[in-house]
Amino acid sequence: MRFQRLKAKAFGCLKDWESPPLKPGLILVFGRNESGKSTLFNLITTLFYGWTPANKDENPFVPWGEVEAACEGELVLKEGEVVTVIRRLRSTSTGMLLRKDNAIDLRNRPLSYVEVLPREVFREVYAVELSALKFPQPRAWETMQQLLLGGQFSSFIRPVHQVTGELEEEANRLWRPDRRGKPRAKEIGERISELRALRDEVRAREEGLRQAQARLAECRRMLEEKIARKSQLIAYIDRCERLNPVRKKLKRVQELKEISAYVANYDDLPENPAQHLKNIDAQLEDLEGQRDRLESKRRQLESIVQSFTQQDQQLLEHGDDIKLLVKAYDRIRADQEELKDLEFDIRSKEEQLKRHASQVLVGGWKAELTKVLEAVDTAVLKSAIDSFRQAQERYQEQMNRVEALKISIGQGTGGKFIPWLCGAICMLGALGLILANTSEAKFLSVFIALTGIILLLVWWFFGKKPTEHLGVKLEEKRLEQLHESVKRASARIKTLLNGVPVIPQRLESPDSDLLLDIDQLKELLYCIRENLQRKMTIADRITQLENRTLDLLKKCGLDKSQAGKNLEWLYGNQRDDGHSGRGVLPSNGGNDWKVKGFACLYGDAIQGDYRRPINGTGSRDVLGMIDLLQVMLQEAERHHQDAQNADGQLEDLKRELCKVDEAIERLQNEKSYILSRLNELPGENIDAKVKGLIRARELARQADSILEDLKRDYPDLEGIQRQIMELAQKDEEWSFDDEALARAKAERDQIEQEINALNSEIGTLKKEIEIGMGQGNMDEIESEIALLEMELKKIARQRDKLMLIRNVILEAEKRFREEHQPDVLKKAGRYLSAITDGRYTHLFTKEGQQDALLVKRFDSQELIEVKEGALSRGTLEQVYLSLRLAFMEHLDPGGEHLPAFLDEVFVNWDGFRLDNGFALLKELSRQRQVFVFTCHDWLVERLTSKLDAQVVELGM
Repeated sequence: MRFQRLKAKAFGCLKDWESPPLKPGLILVFGRNESGKSTLFNLITTLFYGWTPANKDENPFVPWGEVEAACEGELVLKEGEVVTVIRRLRSTSTGMLLRKDNAIDLRNRPLSYVEVLPREVFREVYAVELSALKFPQPRAWETMQQLLLGGQFSSFIRPVHQVTGELEEEANRLWRPDRRGKPRAKEIGERISELRALRDEVRAREEGLRQAQARLAECRRMLEEKIARKSQLIAYIDRCERLNPVRKKLKRVQELKEISAYVANYDDLPENPAQHLKNIDAQLEDLEGQRDRLESKRRQLESIVQSFTQQDQQLLEHGDDIKLLVKAYDRIRADQEELKDLEFDIRSKEEQLKRHASQVLVGGWKAELTKVLEAVDTAVLKSAIDSFRQAQERYQEQMNRVEALKISIGQGTGGKFIPWLCGAICMLGALGLILANTSEAKFLSVFIALTGIILLLVWWFFGKKPTEHLGVKLEEKRLEQLHESVKRASARIKTLLNGVPVIPQRLESPDSDLLLDIDQLKELLYCIRENLQRKMTIADRITQLENRTLDLLKKCGLDKSQAGKNLEWLYGNQRDDGHSGRGVLPSNGGNDWKVKGFACLYGDAIQGDYRRPINGTGSRDVLGMIDLLQVMLQEAERHHQDAQNADGQLEDLKRELCKVDEAIERLQNEKSYILSRLNELPGENIDAKVKGLIRARELARQADSILEDLKRDYPDLEGIQRQIMELAQKDEEWSFDDEALARAKAERDQIEQEINALNSEIGTLKKEIEIGMGQGNMDEIESEIALLEMELKKIARQRDKLMLIRNVILEAEKRFREEHQPDVLKKAGRYLSAITDGRYTHLFTKEGQQDALLVKRFDSQELIEVKEGALSRGTLEQVYLSLRLAFMEHLDPGGEHLPAFLDEVFVNWDGFRLDNGFALLKELSRQRQVFVFTCHDWLVERLTSKLDAQVVELGM
């Protein structure tokens, strides 16, 4: 059996993946970490055995976000028949086997070809991972032995240890030689002992039952007599304690209601009329005082409303304009400060211009040079200076070249010293480049070094041809041309600076410093011009704000006398925000701002007049006028707010006065009504009438209180009243003796105790009789003892049979294991010897321990236990791999050679044993299809170089 193709529609990290056609023999599956090797490993197991767990939510191979997991594989059977296995996992697991024209529903069952081989055995033997190269799990090891030794391919035959264990457990449940546990024989023996003791007790209990039944009848008769006497005493005590007190209280209620019957007609009067009248008088006095206070407050509020004048109204109408001016207050002050800064900056720039011009221009700075200097294009000047410098450098190079040619021609045989001279010049230039601190020195050093190199080249090419004068003439002609280009570049610079009196020495050799100086002069001129323009803009803005302020003062009705008076008050006091109301604009000699310094360069002087009189009054600054408007507006807003508040309070005050008047009238009417009602009562004067009313009301409340207490204490008061009336009609005696009542209670209590004692005794007797009647009689006990003794003998025979069967099975299993197990270990030993090249030759199981192995070395008779510490890690893995290869040969189901799957089993092997392992792998691949999984490039290269292996790459 082998795989021909594998497909994974959705299985773990493999989605829509399909393998190439798989060949028989060795297949190498190569992929990086997390590329899907382990996933493919589990896919093959799933195709054979189905999904586990068969739950979509718990199965780890259902891809995230997918509705199902699905895989498919094509198998080629031993006879060459091709079958297709399809597995899907949704809410339920499904499986399908396509064989020729038939479709077999697998559900989640294993394939019929491997169903005799449990899943755990397949994972231990055929699907070998590096982490699983150790002794098999106990359950799998036991199953492997059962399949190998007698129970092979018969899943209905149970393991020997399980059957013998169950037999021994069943025998121990029947009988045990020790006293531990609770076997059935022990329980029966204990039960027989209990029954024999119980038999003696039953004899004594039957006699006691007859005596208890006689005593029960006597107690019941005495109980009936005590109950009848108790009823008589309860009736007598009830009459004494319950009915008589109620009768007395009802009689008292009737008497009180007769005395206070007339007060029901005066419920409209207060509880204490005299005190209520005093309270009314006090309230009237308070209300009169409150009315006087409200009238005084009304007059004050009316005066506040009248304080809001027409001038305040005009200020509020122009409030938005005034607030805009107030917002500009800080801006005006900032403009004034900026004017000062601009003056200072202009003077500073003027000084810089003069100082710098003295270093560049002949005669220093003059005003008429402004337009000439501004007309200089610095970009064109820079280009001209660069052209001049380049032309001069080319001219100097050409001059050096001509001089070198002349020297070489003139000296003839002395040319042998020229190379040494050129080398010295180059070394001098290099030394100067290293020691130079300025850019000019570095440039000169480079120039000297280049001169030496050029002289050396000239000597090399022309040193042996002194007769070639034509070349010298050509170079001299070239030199003249370059000299002309230098002159043209210098003339261009002078043309660009025409009118600018630059110092002649700097003009003869112009450089980048000259360009920087000219540019700086232009920058200073630009800054002065910008500052003058900014000064004009600020002066115009301040003038506009001053005109707006004067216009607002006129609109707000501030005439000549009012404005002067208000300004004098404003300048004599501090404003609320902590600064003086006086403006901060400076006064510069008659209110004139004059531009000095370089104003003549641009034609106009900047002037501004910031202070003007108000309707002929004294001169005040614009900030002071804004302060005045702000203060007057705040005062007008306060007057307006106070007037609005006072107007609203007046309305509330009028409503409150109406309420006070209504309260006074209501109290006066109430007083008149109370006095008229009191005059209707009996009595000599008002005080006597009030006292009589209060007394009558107290008696009525007492009657009601007594009646409420009776209803609360006696919920069945109506029934008690009927009983009293019935007894009264029978002329029953209502006088009772306390001593007789006490005797009746004592007798009642004594009878209750006797009744309780009788009831307790009756209950005890009933329980004893019931228990005695419920227990078995003598015949039942004797019969049960006989049956238990018979069962005890049967148990002994059954236990002997079970132990005999167990011992026979164990002996047979031992003999069968001794005959057949060594064959697997022999084959495993041969595999191990081939891998280790004969170093380890045999494998054995440890005597008495079927789950422990021993290995024998070729050079020693001593056996080594297969465990960590005794063998290296690589050798341990080789032992366990050999054991699994031996089991493969014995466990192939029905003659079908199942594919083998090896995951990273060679990574810990040395090179020599790795080659032996490859040879073993080649032999194994002739019998079955072998899948080798790895992520190591070196293993792929080495394996493919040694064996003919098909490589399947994952995640590439």
